[in-house]
Amino acid sequence: MPTLIRPRRINKHGEKTFDGTKTDFFQRVGLVHEGGSEGEVHRVRIGITRGPRSRWVTLIEKVFHPKNHPNVQSVSFSVKKNNPHLRKPQEQFQLITRIRRINFKRKLGLRFPRTIRLVKHDDGSYSILTSPLSVVNPYELNSKEEDRFNADIDRQSTILGKMGVRILKDSFFCCRNPNTNEIEAIIADFGTISLERYRPSEKR
Repeated sequence: MPTLIRPRRINKHGEKTFDGTKTDFFQRVGLVHEGGSEGEVHRVRIGITRGPRSRWVTLIEKVFHPKNHPNVQSVSFSVKKNNPHLRKPQEQFQLITRIRRINFKRKLGLRFPRTIRLVKHDDGSYSILTSPLSVVNPYELNSKEEDRFNADIDRQSTILGKMGVRILKDSFFCCRNPNTNEIEAIIADFGTISLERYRPSEKR
């Protein structure tokens, strides 16, 4: 069964450690999106047992294409050069983990799915799990909602830019907050997020 990997605290040597939880049940139950250059998106049902209790969750999994996949072969050299973490789930997870920690400590207001996990499969491959989102079609927004969505993208892009992080607009998903009914831009696609100048520091 696949293993869910989540970040733990940085140890005394400044090294990031990760904690793996073995799943008891892991099944893809539906294709959400056929995907582009990176891979496909599936809905998955996961069962985890901890002591006498079992927990069942439904998450979204991004399954990455192999190198010889036609969608991968069609990616231009410039795109690969400008997006060094493309099709590299482990690197994406490490970068997003660091950005989320900084976001939490400094209360920057960056928006991410509530859960983000790296998955190691029995064949040695990796995929990324995230919480399901209430995604809406941005082309169906009214003018006020569209302005709010674009303003939220600009706000978060500016914050990340000051951290030395490059992000493209297609990393943001247009979502409706189920509690407030407001439109929000959620960072949920990590392949085109990269460092421009320096590694984000978790220190102020």
